[in-house]
Amino acid sequence: MGTHQEPSVFIIKQADAPALLQKELGLEITGGSLFYTIRQGGAVSSNLKKTYASLLADPEFLRAARILAQPDLYVTVRAAGVKGLSELRLHRKKGEGTYVVAAEAMEDGRIAISVFDDYRAYLDRWVKESASPADETAVNYLPPKIRFGEFLLALHAIDSFRRVSYRNMLDHAFMERTYIKTAEFTQSMADSIRSLDIRWLLPAFLAVTPGAEECLAKIDPKDLAVLMEQDFLVPSKLSPSGEDILYFGEAGQLMGVEFLRSWFSSFGFEIQVAEGTGFAAAERLFIAPTFLSNHLVRLETAEDGGIMVNHQAYTTDQLMQKLGELFGAAFAAERPVAAPTAASGAAAPSESPSPAAEASPEKPAEEAAPAQAKIPPVTPAPAGRFCWNCGHKLSDNAAFCANCGAKIK
Repeated sequence: MGTHQEPSVFIIKQADAPALLQKELGLEITGGSLFYTIRQGGAVSSNLKKTYASLLADPEFLRAARILAQPDLYVTVRAAGVKGLSELRLHRKKGEGTYVVAAEAMEDGRIAISVFDDYRAYLDRWVKESASPADETAVNYLPPKIRFGEFLLALHAIDSFRRVSYRNMLDHAFMERTYIKTAEFTQSMADSIRSLDIRWLLPAFLAVTPGAEECLAKIDPKDLAVLMEQDFLVPSKLSPSGEDILYFGEAGQLMGVEFLRSWFSSFGFEIQVAEGTGFAAAERLFIAPTFLSNHLVRLETAEDGGIMVNHQAYTTDQLMQKLGELFGAAFAAERPVAAPTAASGAAAPSESPSPAAEASPEKPAEEAAPAQAKIPPVTPAPAGRFCWNCGHKLSDNAAFCANCGAKIK
């Protein structure tokens, strides 16, 4: 990790942001900006020039405002932990240099704007504050790439070990070999997905990974096979009743204990790059730090159009190196960009953000993959049915998108 100058931080009222950018600075707010989609509320300050006189005279704030209003790349960063769900957005505008501007809505109705020298400066801070300090390579018990449904089952297997362990502790019960009833495993998975309870690994993954909920589909029973092959679960029958059960194998127990004892938070990243008149997802990532490792997950598109999951267990340095590679590829991407569509008047209201080489001691094995994940881009669909900007499904007579506020063409 490098050393970077501390970012400059500016605070403005959320209700003042659209008027400050548009009326005082003459900036159009375009798709990709946090202020394009954020819910508005509260009264606008009566005299913006006076209230923000020092900011309006600050060249660094003026540059940050231009980046915030009209980004050509943005990154959604979500976090789930003891404080609940939170979200911020990073903005980049290539014409303004390497600067990255973070904007986050605060609980008191204000917006915190932080200006970083580049994306590496932001990543450096994030890793120091949020990543695990793991300095030894951990074993990866999952195949480098598995199908999305298989990965969800693996997460639930880890959660199930935690669930059974908590229950046994409360009941003062001891299991010589830990197991869960097959019917309970199935039902609790459905309940877990519906709950979006971030205290459990599976729903936390779905809650913080942008786009993950779009990949949800019926789980194929065949997907359990990979958990048997990797020794997460071992099918058996309970004696003398003959009821179907699943023992936790070595991998299931070891990862179960790891997350039971040392997992407290999870994070999701989505990098969206301007393409045509909208944006396309370049990377979708999930990170779950534990005491032993930083579990990094990438969503990738398979040749058949399905979603594959690439899971790796990284040390702190390996994680920083990998994030630098992924962000670097996305930030360096050159794509044809048409003039972005501006929000008319104030920012449109919407829902609030939801909260291959062999392994070596330096770097774990990872199957060869493109430098940039090929997540299907959001492409225009027939007007009146899907939003050209974000892909959200529209009502028949919609004039504006209820999700991002874009005017329907």
